[in-house]
Amino acid sequence: RPSAVVLEADPGFPPTTDLGPAGKVDIVSDGHRGVILDASCSRPCLLYLADLLAPGWTVRVDEGPAEIIRANLAFRAVALSEGTHRVEFSYLPPGLSEGLMVVAAAALACCLCWLPSVRRGLRSFTTGRS
Repeated sequence: RPSAVVLEADPGFPPTTDLGPAGKVDIVSDGHRGVILDASCSRPCLLYLADLLAPGWTVRVDEGPAEIIRANLAFRAVALSEGTHRVEFSYLPPGLSEGLMVVAAAALACCLCWLPSVRRGLRSFTTGRS
């Protein structure tokens, strides 16, 4: 656990002199598409995840969108209010949906180019049998 966290943005609550734990975090799931955490905070706090921040990460707190704060240059954090929260970090590679559309368009173009040759083959097959 880091002794200090350098943030790129203001978390939205005043600093405190109480450096003790502000709550508890349980990992609900951790996979290649995201991390789900249950956090319980006794005061407004920062949930720091020492996991690489890369383009494509988003976070939801209690099913609503929240802001990922860059922490210690390369990691993720999110500001939480006092209380119990479900925090969901999700990853969707940038450009994935655009790439899938290009693949679908290319597959359609291949089918359209292939269709005339199939028709010619069927026509010659049926005319050759008669």
